[in-house]
Amino acid sequence: MVNIQQSYQELKIRFGPKTARELLQDCLKQNDNNISKAARKLKCNRRTVMKALVKKEQNNLMDAKHIPNSQPRQTKPEIEALVLKWREQTKRGKKRLRKIFLDEEKITLPISTIGKILKRNNVKLRYKKRKHRSSNPQAYNFSSLMPFEKFQYDTKDYLDKQALK
Repeated sequence: MVNIQQSYQELKIRFGPKTARELLQDCLKQNDNNISKAARKLKCNRRTVMKALVKKEQNNLMDAKHIPNSQPRQTKPEIEALVLKWREQTKRGKKRLRKIFLDEEKITLPISTIGKILKRNNVKLRYKKRKHRSSNPQAYNFSSLMPFEKFQYDTKDYLDKQALK
């Protein structure tokens, strides 16, 4: 008899989904297939236990993929290949690639779509760092000034006048 002290969520994080579902089914057997007791013991929802039972019937205890079955608005693979080909040839960024597509290929693609295609295919975009000039230059070259040459401090502003000799 196995005594489980952790919640189902903690088991799933620590040991993975497959092992967590196996432990859940062991807990269900210990509780005479009582779904409510097993759910209470693992601090999870009864629906979670039911889903684990369905997974057992399908003989697949792993998590399902979360991608949609159909993606009607996804960019066509031919266009993605074309974007990657032009990127490889020209080494241009997404804005200039869009201009190439308008001029050469007569295809209208948003800049964001080109950027997402490049990101999805792990293409690194490098941006030049621009030098920014300071709007407030230094008034004095402090390293060349002699002490108290430009600045003075009035002694009458000290609150503790006894500290001054």
